This record gives sequence, structure tokens and C-alpha cells, in this order.
Amino acid sequence: MSIITKIEQQKKNINRYSIFINEEYSFSVSEDTFVRLMLRKGMSVDKEQLDYILEQEEINSCKAYGLKLLSHKARNEYEIKDKMIKKGYDEETIAEAIKYLKEQNYINDEEYAESYIKDKINIKKLGYVRIKNELFQKRIDGEIIEDTLSKFVDMEDEYKRALELAEKKKNTTYKNDDAQAAYRKLGGFLQRKGYSVDTTIKVLNKIFKQ
Repeated sequence: MSIITKIEQQKKNINRYSIFINEEYSFSVSEDTFVRLMLRKGMSVDKEQLDYILEQEEINSCKAYGLKLLSHKARNEYEIKDKMIKKGYDEETIAEAIKYLKEQNYINDEEYAESYIKDKINIKKLGYVRIKNELFQKRIDGEIIEDTLSKFVDMEDEYKRALELAEKKKNTTYKNDDAQAAYRKLGGFLQRKGYSVDTTIKVLNKIFKQ
């Protein structure tokens, strides 16, 4: 049987505690793990208990890493999991950390999709097709993508945005091109921005009055 003979608050990181087993340094834990598991001097711990303490500390470390990632920018569940895997956390630890982050609403793919769509429409002026593809690439659930796009993308507004972009492009970048070249280039431009074939043709017919 092992005994916790000393607990020492670290000087360089006051939120961590060094744990000594049988008079020798054994490991360190966060303040959260220390308080939650009620670790104390004189406490007897067997191998199973020590493994549990270390397991909980690893989960706590994984949670903290997830929160750190989210503090820099919005991320979806897949992105956070991918970062955790690359950091070296095991599957069970990641599952527990993700569960906590979702329960606390730190990870919310519905809200992520809403914010992403609004930014791509209002700032980047992207079309429905490209936004949908980008969300799929980010591994957002297909049902979430469809529901959120139907809520925030109005096809008439999409046409107006595409028309405004095309007119601006025609009068600047392609102003010296003949009609045939401008038509072809504008078509490619709108499709790269993510506008559907139907919307692109409708815009081109309007601009070139076909």
C-alpha cells in the first residue's frame, strides 16, 4: 500500500500540486483534480486508485487543451478531436473531454454552422454550393448543414449577391474584355465563389441581356 506523504503547491504554477508517495515525488495534478478527488496527506492509495487519479488528470488535461483551442477561435467537434488526437491523447480520454465540452456548450456544431454560414455570406459573399461543400469538408453533420443552410440562405437574396458581384467584376477586372471573354470569365468567377449553375446562368443572362 502506498501513502501520500507530501503535497506541495508548485511555485511556477500555483494551480498545480506535486504529489509525493512514500516520501518520493510521484506525479503532479491540477487544482481541479486535487480538489475533486479530495487528495490529502496521509491518504492510502493502491495501484487501482493511483491509476484512476492519473486517468482523471489526463482527462482534465485534455479538457484544458480543448478549452485552450476554443479560446483562440471557434472550432467544431471534428476539429477539436483531430487536434487532441495529434496531441497524443487516447480515444477514451478524448471521448470524456468532448462529452464535457459539449455538455458545457463549449462545443456546439449547430451554432458553429450558423456563425460560419453568416460570415461566408456577409463577409466573403460566397454562394450556397461552396459553403455547403466547405461545411462537409469540416465534417459537420449533413442534417445540421441542410437545416442551417435552409434557415439562412434565401435563393433570391443569393441571386442579388451574385449579380452585384458580377457587375462589379465586369466593370473592373474584366472591363477591357470583349463580351464573349467577359461572359466566360464571369461564369467561372461566380462558380468558384460557390454560386449554383442556375444562379450563374441567370446572372449572366441579366448582365448580357440574353
